[in-house]
Amino acid sequence: MDLSDLDLWRNGFPDGLFAELRRTRPLFRHDRTPASPRPVSSVISG
Repeated sequence: MDLSDLDLWRNGFPDGLFAELRRTRPLFRHDRTPASPRPVSSVISG
């Protein structure tokens, strides 16, 4: 999943996507992409 993909954000904040991430992957390291050249580490808590 590429969180830097602007299509995910087209209709605003993707609440459903982040709810799923909280349930299935509470810690996620996003790999580098052309839109995010530095890796981003996020902690998503519920």
